[in-house]
Amino acid sequence: MSARREAAFAAAAAGLGSLGATIFLRLWDADARVPFSYSGDGTLNLTLIKTVMERGWFYENQRLGAPSGQQLYDYPVLSGDGLHVVFFWLAGLFTDDPSLVMNVFFVLTFPVTAVVTYFVLRRLAIGPEVAVVIAVLYTLTPYHFMRGEVHLFLAAYYVVPIGAYLALSVLDGRARIGLATAGLAALVALASGSFYYSAFTVLLVAVAALLRFFVSRDRRALLPAGFVVGVILAVSLVQLAPTIVYRVANGTNEEVAKRYWFESENYSLRLTQLLLPVDGHRIDTLASRKAEYTEQIPQNEGRAATLGIVAAVGFLWLLAVVLLAVVGAWSGGIARYRGIAALTLASVLVGTTGGLATLLAVAWPQIRAWNRLSIFIAFFALLAVGLLLESLRPRLPALGFGALLGSLLVLGALDQTSSFFIPPHAGLAADYRADQSWYRSVEGQLAAGASVVQLPHEPYPEPPLGPRPIYEPAKAYLHTSDLRWSWGAMRGRPDDWSALYATRPAAELVPAAREAGFEAIVVDKLAYPDGGVATESDLRQVLGTEPERGPEGRYLLWRL
Repeated sequence: MSARREAAFAAAAAGLGSLGATIFLRLWDADARVPFSYSGDGTLNLTLIKTVMERGWFYENQRLGAPSGQQLYDYPVLSGDGLHVVFFWLAGLFTDDPSLVMNVFFVLTFPVTAVVTYFVLRRLAIGPEVAVVIAVLYTLTPYHFMRGEVHLFLAAYYVVPIGAYLALSVLDGRARIGLATAGLAALVALASGSFYYSAFTVLLVAVAALLRFFVSRDRRALLPAGFVVGVILAVSLVQLAPTIVYRVANGTNEEVAKRYWFESENYSLRLTQLLLPVDGHRIDTLASRKAEYTEQIPQNEGRAATLGIVAAVGFLWLLAVVLLAVVGAWSGGIARYRGIAALTLASVLVGTTGGLATLLAVAWPQIRAWNRLSIFIAFFALLAVGLLLESLRPRLPALGFGALLGSLLVLGALDQTSSFFIPPHAGLAADYRADQSWYRSVEGQLAAGASVVQLPHEPYPEPPLGPRPIYEPAKAYLHTSDLRWSWGAMRGRPDDWSALYATRPAAELVPAAREAGFEAIVVDKLAYPDGGVATESDLRQVLGTEPERGPEGRYLLWRL
């Protein structure tokens, strides 16, 4: 096929992926400058993006963790996503709005995923028309929408088809040591979804290499796999170098990102989560059955693993291939599926509850959310569907085959999506604008560069759950340009002023804050079980003044 025609099909995949995002996120109702997620990890992502836009990287931010400043060497959450950091830095040259940048980034993950998937499918002997359909269905998986801006870097899973391709290439002996392979492996490491996608790629490449060795009995078959793994590890270590150097100089921090082996069970994958319909399915009977299951069975983030009917057919077919291969039946008919089936089975055996991940976690518990392997399983399943469609192509007239592909695309996309995926655009805008107005008014009353104590103290990162969503204090930073905030210092380190003083009575806190150079105190009453009544009374008595009140009385401001 000519390069121009190939590019046209890739553009079609990108366009359809973007159209799907527009329809199923109802983007015409959205304000581009209001995030699609404005709580929890979505707020944290905004903070990280703004830090990169302002400072060029994310490890240090003098506007957080006052008076000493924030250092994220103990929590290198973006270290595995260097490519995305570059995107945020470049975006910061044109705008100072992190919400706009996050929205643009998230929406772009749809066409980028579609294009990358299309080209990988073409390399795997899928025809262009089928590749477009499969690429779009893979782009519109429930996983994409349910991860959303909360798990922004998991939603950017466009490197997963590349990781799967590397594993399949090792398994069938096509992988070669060279610049092309190194480039693909490096790309996986640079957009790794907080190291998850690179770790899963390493796992699947290792499994593929072992299977290839057992088949060929040639130790040279292990070399391409070693090369891929080596490149991924090398690029990952380069990205982690600042953290490694910092920990050598300052020691490890046992209070941050401590993982345990049993968490691999808590964050594992269930087979039912793959095969049950999406939450809020368009068919009421299916929606009610899914809701009944969800109510009765404790859920984890693995509920985002839903494949949809098209991929579910491919998944069940791959399991059937495994069984047929075991009994030696229909060897010719299943030959082209065996490698895909083997890697799918490996993913299931590792990722499911009670699977091999628990054993792996005993040695290395840092990768704990093995349910995220579902997006690799989804690719393998849809690849199998693509191969099945290619086997049908010679048996159907061109018009009939085109109608089949069109129907599969429309019905598959509708089956994989629901109204549950539409962000509450109006509510988000109201909350965002209210906070923006309040914090800008605070900034207008204080001198540029002034430091503000935030109460109550919330440990950073990964705070415990409380009356309000986690990472709410980050909104003060998001909506101001010059002020410095006490929230965000790394817990477990001596520079965490807030942990030492913000939990003390006002009679001790106020003089300590003045001595440290703070000029104001902001209280979020929503964070207190008693609505902040006791804290407000305590501060009023010590300061002898009434506070200024924010929207709906939630926030209180005292000048020091």
